[in-house]
Amino acid sequence: MNEPTTKPELLNEIERAHQDMVRVLASMSDEEKVAPILQDSWSVKDSLAHIVAWEKMAMDWMTRSLEGEQVKRFIEGFQYDTEAEREPVMHALNRHLYEQNKNRALHEVMGEFRATHRAMLEFVAQVDERDLFDPNRFAWRNGSPASDMIGGNTYAHYAEHQGWILEWRARPPSIYPATKEELLQRIHARHAEMADLLASLSFAQMSAPELDGGWSVKDSLAHLIAWQTLLLDWLGKYQRGETVTRWAPGFEIEGDNADAQMHRFNAHLYEQNKDRALEDVLNDFRATFSRVTITLDGMSENEIFDPQHFPARNGRPLITLVAGDTYEHYDEHLGWMRAWLAKSK
Repeated sequence: MNEPTTKPELLNEIERAHQDMVRVLASMSDEEKVAPILQDSWSVKDSLAHIVAWEKMAMDWMTRSLEGEQVKRFIEGFQYDTEAEREPVMHALNRHLYEQNKNRALHEVMGEFRATHRAMLEFVAQVDERDLFDPNRFAWRNGSPASDMIGGNTYAHYAEHQGWILEWRARPPSIYPATKEELLQRIHARHAEMADLLASLSFAQMSAPELDGGWSVKDSLAHLIAWQTLLLDWLGKYQRGETVTRWAPGFEIEGDNADAQMHRFNAHLYEQNKDRALEDVLNDFRATFSRVTITLDGMSENEIFDPQHFPARNGRPLITLVAGDTYEHYDEHLGWMRAWLAKSK
């Protein structure tokens, strides 16, 4: 791609790259957009919030430049004086932006992604071509035109993040088990890891609110039980041809609200289970695991892996749902527990 040299070319390139990203997003389910599938366990939602933040910064820098200000990047609290400082400061800022945005609802981030893109197009359209392309127009740019800065925070930034998404999309066959036997082996292995970790903890440790959000190990287990119970319900309904409500009555996914509803539902599940006795939760954890593995063992390979077997799945194989509520879910909670144990040593 040749770098734009006129304002119409710049606008066209921004719009073209944005539409490329929109097409990729349209091919993904809401579950995929909020799953930690990218570098550093970011989700696609996290990537979009990141892109939005940098587009807003670019417009702010340009606005202040046009007002005659000598801009110092990036933002207050994250600024640098030498090129050697630039990369570590930028990484710290990106982590800060991630923490600011990680709990936002998917529909909110998607809406802002669209709105900020429109704002950027309107902003660039109003700027004089000399202000965009004269390399000596703004002293703080050190001989680089403002168009480079805008491009780096729009079309080039879209391409960078889209590349990570497409790289992930190209990997699913190797991510998921290819056979029922392999699936059950993976579930059993992760469950055994969880059992070993639990065996190393006292009842007091399992009940202490030491994990993210003030949860205890017991709360994590109750959460895993609840989602595996939902999985069993969904599997039965798909097999019987019944309508599957996700996530649950009162917490239905409508449009792009999956992330917000999932957070609401998880909070509801926590309130439902927080006062349960530890021994009751441990017994239920073992019993639910047994029910899941027996159910999966009784299903055919086609039911689990054929993306067309259940029309209600809209071309997504059942393995994606099963993985998310079994071994992948164990991995997530095992990570939190191990991080807590490492800190407590």
